[in-house]
Amino acid sequence: MIRDQFRQEKDLLESRLNKKIAGYESIFERGADSLRGKLKEDFIRLVDEQTQNEIEVEKQNLDAMFEKEREDLYDLLNKEKQSMEDQFNDRLYELEDQMDCQEEDVKAQCEVNNFFSILFFH
Repeated sequence: MIRDQFRQEKDLLESRLNKKIAGYESIFERGADSLRGKLKEDFIRLVDEQTQNEIEVEKQNLDAMFEKEREDLYDLLNKEKQSMEDQFNDRLYELEDQMDCQEEDVKAQCEVNNFFSILFFH
C-alpha cells in the first residue's frame, strides 16, 4: 500500500519533471543557441539532481509513515494479544475455582456416605 503510493507519487513527480524538461528542451530547440552544449547539459544535470532529491525526500517521508504505521499495528496487536491472554487467564481461574468447589462437594458427599455406611452397617 505505502510502496504503491510511493511508486505512484514517484511516477507523478517524474512525469511532471519530464514535462518541464521537455518544455525547456523545446525552448532550446527553438533557437536559443547560446543554451546548447555545455549549458544545456548543466541544466539537465541540475534538473536530474533536483528530481532525485525530491524523490529521496518523498521516499524518506513514505518510509517514516510506513514505520509509524508498522509500529502502530505492532502496538495494536500487542494490546489484542494481552487482552486475549487476560481473558484466557480469567477463564482458567474461573474453571480452577469451579473444580475446587466440585472437589469439595465430592469430598463432602464421600464423608456423608462414609458416615451413613458406618452408622447403618455397624
